[in-house]
Amino acid sequence: MTNHLESKEAKAFYGRGLAAKAKGDHHNAIINFSEVIRLHPKFVDAHYNRALSHQLKGDHKSAIVDFEQVLPLNPKSVEAYQHRGFSYQAQHDYENALADFNRAIRLDSKLAELYLQRGLVYKAKGDYDKAITDFTRAVKIDAKLTDAYYQRGVAHANKKNIQDAIADFTMAIGLKPKDSKAYYMRGLVFSQTDNYNQSIADFTMASQLDPRDAEVYAARGSLRGKSGDVKGAIADFTAAIGANPNVALYYVKRAAIRQDDQDAQLADYNIALRLNPDLLHAYLLRAELYKNKGRHPAAIKDYERVLELNPNHPKAQEMLNYIAHWSKTHK
Repeated sequence: MTNHLESKEAKAFYGRGLAAKAKGDHHNAIINFSEVIRLHPKFVDAHYNRALSHQLKGDHKSAIVDFEQVLPLNPKSVEAYQHRGFSYQAQHDYENALADFNRAIRLDSKLAELYLQRGLVYKAKGDYDKAITDFTRAVKIDAKLTDAYYQRGVAHANKKNIQDAIADFTMAIGLKPKDSKAYYMRGLVFSQTDNYNQSIADFTMASQLDPRDAEVYAARGSLRGKSGDVKGAIADFTAAIGANPNVALYYVKRAAIRQDDQDAQLADYNIALRLNPDLLHAYLLRAELYKNKGRHPAAIKDYERVLELNPNHPKAQEMLNYIAHWSKTHK
């Protein structure tokens, strides 16, 4: 292993590579680190930094190749195993990610971040018990590791451990009061306890911290709709659409609340179906609207589209039979 450079040329390339990497210019960082490697193939820091630059560019495949060059030169590099594990995880190669995080933990069992990252892999695999165990290990080592509380809260929420999830999101908020996602997640969990007031309060705080998060407005809109606040629900779904106009479901949910404005409902269903032509639920709702307005040919077309998407859908066939019967008896 070479951990120092002797030639001025290599030192110059390496310095330029580090400077480019620090500025976020990963393209030029990679070019310069590659020149160092050409001149000194066993200079481990050049391989390592080029791997990081590939990773920061989102090129995890190339990052893994470089980390594989680092480890024979420095087989006890916790950071190389950790970062390669992250790249494997980004590629959804969870088994190799776990193997790398396990190796890193064997080398340094007191690094909280390693347990956090391994817990994220277990969570991605749906193994919430192991994820919770790792997140708990992480906070025992570093009681201020906000992400570990947040991720443990998510894992608890997925297991329906409501009170544990609330406690973890509350802890995360205490450590990082401007974390909009923690308020959002705690709001979702409170909504499962029917504590709508607390849930809406959390969604409101999340929206203030991140006014561009469409999911927050949509979640609050759903709760306001359930609690009978029609005006507030419509305003929230309108805000969600403003933040992200390409989510068909927001239009469907707003339309469902606009019971006193059929034209507005129809406009929303039309937009939703332009965005997602396979959204079965929207065809059903629009067909019902057409039927109620006496526009039977349009309703029939939508019910037939439902049957194209789901040939065994009972409601669509039932309503087609109903319209056919109604048409015969009202000639």
